[in-house]
Amino acid sequence: MGYTHYWSRKGTVSQKDYENALTDIRKIVEAKKSILANGSGDTGTKPEVDDGVCFNGRGEQSHETFHLPALIDDLDGDFCKTNRKPYDDVVVACLTVLHNYCSGITVSSDGDTDEELGGGLKLAQKVLKNPSLVALLKKVPANAAKFIEAIPKSKSPRVAKPTTKKTSSLQG
Repeated sequence: MGYTHYWSRKGTVSQKDYENALTDIRKIVEAKKSILANGSGDTGTKPEVDDGVCFNGRGEQSHETFHLPALIDDLDGDFCKTNRKPYDDVVVACLTVLHNYCSGITVSSDGDTDEELGGGLKLAQKVLKNPSLVALLKKVPANAAKFIEAIPKSKSPRVAKPTTKKTSSLQG
């Protein structure tokens, strides 16, 4: 079957929150563009970020396409098998942003340890200069906005308030 990450829209997500997530996801993709290619993984191409986000590993380091549409209404659910190739950390970083910004999007993964998913979290925290981002395995705290307030507004993500029900099948 393969090492896979999953995401789907289970609740309400505003287009504004989703666009804020896409803006920061594009920063992560830009920071790692040297190992990324278009959705097909063709060597000599760039990740596609003008209409949503679409990328793969480059050449032999590609596996399956990671894709997020530009409009939240076009996101139902999807998955990406990375086979733990180098672009896996970029996929996990992007899903970390979705997990933190959009409480109505459920994210899960075959990776079930901090060791497997930690590289993506660290990448997102470093690129976005935001150590308060929460790992995929952890529940986003109800008071997450409090931690975000300390970050300069130009770098501040919009964190949607999480619901009291589980928002990720991996949360504990």
